Order: sequence, then structure tokens, then C-alpha cells
Amino acid sequence: MSEQPGPHSSVRILLVEDERLIAKGIERCIQRLGYSVAGSVGSGEQALAVAQELSPSLILLDINLGKGMDGIQTALELRKFLDVPIVFLTAHSDDSTLERAKQAQPSGFVLKPYDDKDLRTAIEIGLFRYQAEREVLLSQRWLGSTLASIGDGVLATDLAGRVCLLNTVAEQITGWSQAEAMGRPVSEVLPLSLSETGEEVENPILGCLNSGQTVHLPLHVSLRRRDGESVPIEDSASPIRDQNGVACGAIMVFRDVSDRRELERNLQQERLSLRQANQQLEQLNQHKDFLLGMVAHDLRNPLSVILGYSHFVQKRLAEVADQKVLRFLSHIQTSAQAMLDLVEELLDVTALESGKLTLHLVPANLAEVTERVVEANQELFENKNIGLKLVQESPTPLVVSVDLAKLEQVLINLLTNAVKYSEPGTTVTVRLQRAEREARLWVEDQGQGIEAEELPTLFKPFGRTSNRPTAGEKSTGLGLAIAQKIIQGHSGRLEVESVRGQGSQFCITLPLLASAAEGLP
Repeated sequence: MSEQPGPHSSVRILLVEDERLIAKGIERCIQRLGYSVAGSVGSGEQALAVAQELSPSLILLDINLGKGMDGIQTALELRKFLDVPIVFLTAHSDDSTLERAKQAQPSGFVLKPYDDKDLRTAIEIGLFRYQAEREVLLSQRWLGSTLASIGDGVLATDLAGRVCLLNTVAEQITGWSQAEAMGRPVSEVLPLSLSETGEEVENPILGCLNSGQTVHLPLHVSLRRRDGESVPIEDSASPIRDQNGVACGAIMVFRDVSDRRELERNLQQERLSLRQANQQLEQLNQHKDFLLGMVAHDLRNPLSVILGYSHFVQKRLAEVADQKVLRFLSHIQTSAQAMLDLVEELLDVTALESGKLTLHLVPANLAEVTERVVEANQELFENKNIGLKLVQESPTPLVVSVDLAKLEQVLINLLTNAVKYSEPGTTVTVRLQRAEREARLWVEDQGQGIEAEELPTLFKPFGRTSNRPTAGEKSTGLGLAIAQKIIQGHSGRLEVESVRGQGSQFCITLPLLASAAEGLP
């Protein structure tokens, strides 16, 4: 009848015993306890020859093996290539034997003579201790790998503030290796000071050990490396507690912030440079406005004189001079008027850009103002054979608060542009509408239209499009920029809608007054 496997038959034991009778007794004992005998040899040399092939779970090894290697030497050799628990069998318990045996790091001892209980206890304790040591070793390796892969420096101390751990990043930042730093006071390995003054700062680990709380580094702190170089760092220290919540040390996590501090300094310098550049641009802009205003003002007076005298000469020579002289005078007047218009627009741009636009606001009926401007410009449209009509779509008065002269200037500009870019035989429509609390005035033409990508340039000073006036009229590129600023000064909007080949629609939007149309001029 075959022997039934025991409850621990998966545990395979290699026995190394030179006394064959004793070996047989131990084998029977192993089997009675439910373990398996992987093999039984009588010398250290035989054990070394078969151990790797048999792959035992545990080795029972007699210290006194007679001739050849003794058990301790055999264990030391086995450790070089086999990681299994080793339990020594010995009849000697003297101190010298035990000291030698410790070098082989055994998992247990069985003193002869022994019984089944002693052997079972030694085997189970040996297996348990081996498994526990492996788990601790794996945990240490895992912890070591984790700490090595962390991008921050990690330093741990005991309760006395002596260093007991440094990860790789901490070694690089401090200049200390873990072996050199072990057991040293943390203030020696991690001396801290304020970056700006050099005043010493207490290491947060010491504060953490005293308070039992997490302690953060103050701002702008530097670490003095072992080589004397200062490195800006930041972060905090926290207590390490055991499973019962009792503090047993402290850990500090920190990082080198040299690159970030350098970026902050560069950013601060860039901000300073930008602020200085803005101040210079503001000064240049003020000088430009002053120069533009001065030049425009100085040009306006002589141009007005030229126009006045040319009109006077034209009247005096109308009856006696020949037509050629009169044509020359007419050209002088036209050119001088164009220059005067440009000067006036330059003065308007200067005032608008310098924030010196002054509006004299009065309540006005937008329909009456528009009708007055349309009537005044009818001849301009008739001369080019272009229709001009006013459409009132609001049943109630559109009462707005406006500077009459400035609003008329905007309307004239929109009508003049419509004439410039419309073909004879087309019609320009001025349309008035009410939209909730706003009044809208549309100037719609049937002209060339504007390319979509050119629309953003319309309201910029000297902004021009690819369109050309249909009768060679002149344009300064300032009118719409001035018009938009004026309308914005009235808390309104000037916008445009246009499709190439289908004409353009300019819309003025102004807030309505809440009061009725009483006391209007």
C-alpha cells in the first residue's frame, strides 16, 4: 500500500546528514510530519552537487559532517546560488559554533537529541521566517525602486533627526551619498538659509519632530550643498508614524527649483522691459500726436488764406480774365480744399487718439437730423446721376442724445463714400429703424461691395480697400476711422455688412433717450 501524501507534501526538504541511521530516522520523521523528502545526502560536496537540481523548499543541514566541508561551510556555498531556508542540525550549542553558524544566516536550529515536535517547530519557523524575510526584502526593493523613480528628493530621519534614508534625487541635490549621510544630523546634510539674506532657517524636519505636524518650507529658501553651492528648494516635512500612530521619525520631500526661479527672474525682467517699452511707446505716441496736431494746425491757417484769396481773385477776374486763368484758379481752390479737408481730418484723428474728443450732447430727433443732411447732399448725388432716398420705418420719433455737428459729419462721410463707390444709375437708401431701446440708421448702396478679408481694415486710420472711386474721387482713408470713434463716443456702434459685387450697408446704432421728443432743437 502506497503512502498517502501529507498535508505539507508540497514542502520538499533536502536532508544533509552523514550518519545514515540518524538520516533514516529524520527522513521517517519528516514524512510523519507530512512533508516530502526531496533528497538525502551525506556530505557537503554532495549537497552542492544536487541542491540546484532538486530545488528543495528547505534544507536540513547537520553542522558536523565528518570529512570534507562542515555544515557551515556548505551553507555558505549554497547561499551563493540557492535562495532557500536552511535549518541547522547540531549537537553542539557552544558560543563559538553559534557565532560561526550565524554567518550563514540560518532560518533556525534543531538541537540533538530532538523529537517530532522539535523538528516540526524548527521547519515551520524556518519556512515562516524565510517567507517573512522575503516579503520584507521585496518591500524594501519596491520602496527603493519607488523612491528612486520619484522626481523629488526624499530624506528620512529617526526621532533624533539623524539621516536614515536618501533617495537618488536627494543625493544629487545635496551632494551627499546615502552611505556618507547615514546617521548624520539632518541640519548637517540639509543646511538651509533664506536666499536673499543668507539667514539660517531651521530644518522643517526638526520642527516636524517637535510639533508632530507637517511643516512647510518658507518661501525663497536655499540649500547649501556639500560642495558649498546654493540651490533654491521648496516643499515640506511630515512625521512618520508606526501602525499605532506613534511617531518614529520624519520624512522630507523637496525639489530643486533653480530652473523655475530662473524663469521667474527672466519673466520679471521681460515684464520690466515690456513696461519700459510701453512707456516709451506712449511717449512716442504723445510726441506723434503733438507733432501731428501742430503740423495740421499750422497748415490750416495758410490753406484757409489761399482759399480765401483765390475766391477773391476769381470774382475780380470773372469778367476780364480769360477762361484759362479761371480754370487755374479753380484747380487751386480744389487742391487747397482737399488739403484743408485732410488737415481737418488729421486734427480729428489727433483729438480722438489722444482722448480729447469733446461732445456737446443735446436731445435730437434722428429723423430730422438725417433728413437735413440728405437734403443738403442731394445735388452731390444728382451730379453723378445716383438716386438718394430716405426711408422712415419707425412710427415714433427716434430721440437720441447727440453732438449735432459730429453726427452730421459722420452722416456726410457715409453718404460721400456711397457716392464715390457707386455707379451712375444706382440708388443709395438711408433707412431709419427702431430696435428695442436703440435707433438704427442704415446707409445702403448698390456699389462694388467689399472683399470679406478687407472689412477689418475699414475702420483703421489710413485703411484702404482694393476698391477705387468710380469717378476718380480722392480719399484720405481717415473718414471711417473718425466716424467710428465719434459714434463710439456716443455709446453707439458703427458696423458694416458687405458682399463683393452686391453693395455695402453701413449701420449706425445709437441708444434711445427714455424721454419723449420734447424740447428738441
